[in-house]
Amino acid sequence: MIVLDGQLAEAEWVEARVFDDFRVTEPLTRDVPHHGTVARLLAQPEALYIAVRVTHPENLRVRGRSPRDAQFLEADPITIFVDFEGQGTTAYEFTVSLSGSIRDGTVLPPNVISYDWDGVWYSAVAEDESGWTVEIELPWSIAPMRESADGMRRIGVFVSREVQATGERYSFPAIEMRSPTFVSDFFALEVPAHATGLLSWIPYASATADLLEGGTDLRAGLDILWKPTTAQQLTATINPDFGQVEADDLVVNFSAIETFFTEKRPFFTQNQQLFDLRTTLEGRLINTRRIGSAPDLGPEGQSDILAAAKYSVSTAGWEYGAFGAVEDDSSMTEGRDFLAARLKRRGESWSAGYLGTWTDRPALDRTARVHALDAEYSPAPGWALRGQAIRTKAEDPLQEVGADGNGAWLSALYAPGGRLEQNFHASWYDKNYDVNDLGFMERNNIRVFQSETFWYRRSYPEGRFTQSSHWSADLEWNTTDDGDRLPSSLEIGRFATYRDGSELWVFAENETSGIDDLTTRGGPAFNLPSHAQLEVGYLTRRSTHWWTYVEAQAFEDGFEGTGIEIQVNPQYFVSPELNFILDLIYVDSSDWLIWNPDIARVTSYARRQWRVDFDTNWYPSVKSEFRIKLQWVALRARARQAYDVAPGGALVPATIGAGDFSLSDLGLQMRLRYEFKPLSELFVVYSYGGSAFVDDENSSFGALLEDSIDNPIAHQFLVKLAYRF
Repeated sequence: MIVLDGQLAEAEWVEARVFDDFRVTEPLTRDVPHHGTVARLLAQPEALYIAVRVTHPENLRVRGRSPRDAQFLEADPITIFVDFEGQGTTAYEFTVSLSGSIRDGTVLPPNVISYDWDGVWYSAVAEDESGWTVEIELPWSIAPMRESADGMRRIGVFVSREVQATGERYSFPAIEMRSPTFVSDFFALEVPAHATGLLSWIPYASATADLLEGGTDLRAGLDILWKPTTAQQLTATINPDFGQVEADDLVVNFSAIETFFTEKRPFFTQNQQLFDLRTTLEGRLINTRRIGSAPDLGPEGQSDILAAAKYSVSTAGWEYGAFGAVEDDSSMTEGRDFLAARLKRRGESWSAGYLGTWTDRPALDRTARVHALDAEYSPAPGWALRGQAIRTKAEDPLQEVGADGNGAWLSALYAPGGRLEQNFHASWYDKNYDVNDLGFMERNNIRVFQSETFWYRRSYPEGRFTQSSHWSADLEWNTTDDGDRLPSSLEIGRFATYRDGSELWVFAENETSGIDDLTTRGGPAFNLPSHAQLEVGYLTRRSTHWWTYVEAQAFEDGFEGTGIEIQVNPQYFVSPELNFILDLIYVDSSDWLIWNPDIARVTSYARRQWRVDFDTNWYPSVKSEFRIKLQWVALRARARQAYDVAPGGALVPATIGAGDFSLSDLGLQMRLRYEFKPLSELFVVYSYGGSAFVDDENSSFGALLEDSIDNPIAHQFLVKLAYRF
């Protein structure tokens, strides 16, 4: 029996598969590393065990703790990717750092890693003078797997480690994570197809005290995870509590493009990868944050969900599943209903699938359907073709008869690991294309051609301070579906990494003239001049206590204005268990063009804006964390000129004047989290939100901060307990 302690003392490890041919993959030289790495893999009836032993000099170790699923870990990590089906399409990430922090996620084509998913798995770390060891236990029930016909299971594995002090990654096999065929290039091996089943009940209870309006909300519900066979998985929830225990970032967005927020609610992160189908232009055909959001009619900030369920099956060549959710009625309207169905066929080097969604919105007397076909083909390692064809159809009183929407995109990706990487993307979304009832899109009525080129120098002589570098050239050509020219751009960049782990990059961009057809919110489009931008960024080396990220931008704005944006992001580690992170962003622009709804005009402002994020992270034990997250965004805008849109798209000064304004948003969350075991947690959360909007540019930033403190819009205390049986 394997005991997770990082010691590898059990006799079973003698029978494990051993992998020691690790090579340098960041930078991609495939050289023999300076420090040794040995991985062992052992398939037991209850789980897949993986152990990694690394040689690591004491003076090169970085030990900072990080919250679960932090995108950038503050300690040296070991990362394991496993393709449990051996199909080369979907993989799961399991990362453990030297400090014991963990991260897990799913890898979807084209190498999109989502950290929304949380799996049930276990790990242990042991450190000594010469290095450290990680042991990981992955129960066979952790992911959908196809049934075995011969008692064996074919899986794919990729193991890597990062040495943050030198900015290097060592990997087995020696493949690059940027490759479009990354998952299909994993090391393939066969392991015994042990039987797997799972039935987990996760009841929860929560109490929320509203310290602003008064009153207490008591809730209870149940999540069910059932895996009757290896290939089937059912996730269901009854009366779920989707109150946020992790705060979204504060956003000040005056553009016509909606802000996208990632999913944090447990039910929607489980068994979701089959339905996570994405488009170009940052689109998603299913955006689960639509479910449980504010109702279409009424004062509530969110909708209660009565029940939701999803089911998936994986066979030798097929995957299919269904997903549905039903909202409770709000004070002024019936709740919404959501359905989705997915079918996917896989071959040796290709896959093709279908996704259909249906949404019923009674408050708007609207139903919406989306049908999407997707396919991908990889003729050789490092080569891939991917595409989708999408049709949308909505029925509501405001919809034109026969106004169905259409969209399609095609990507050609080439990244074999040499000096050249080249990607092409072509996208088309017509005027009626609309997936926003259940999905997410930045815009429709657009045709886009994108070219991304990278030219690498993978290594420099040992005596040089530079470790690797590359040039990049990004070209984007945009028009509306009618052929009207939107602003297009060309960006040239230079990126370098150094042997002490620091990084430097410089980007220069020129955006052509074109029309802006979004700012007026359905009104006439207007002409914009060309704009240029220069950006410089630097990431310092990581010492025992400090590292800092600095970025500066200079840009042209509006018609004749200029602006600057400066970001400073220092991090200080008192110890591996206690750190402070400050992120300061300052923006100053002389000609900021936005829509003013009060006068229904495009208006130019001179603006100054501060954004302050300050995090305190304390880890009293391996299973507990205490976090204080403070965010403040303040903006002062002085009106310069309001404009009317003349025939032909020219902006001409309007006779109506526009007023100055200032705003301030404040968010504070103090959260204690204790994990009994995976998916069994106790949360104690205090949160406060304040907001102020002032029709006066002369308000100082200090006064704006005081106004947001004195004008609370949310104030609550939450206790939530969930336990997996």
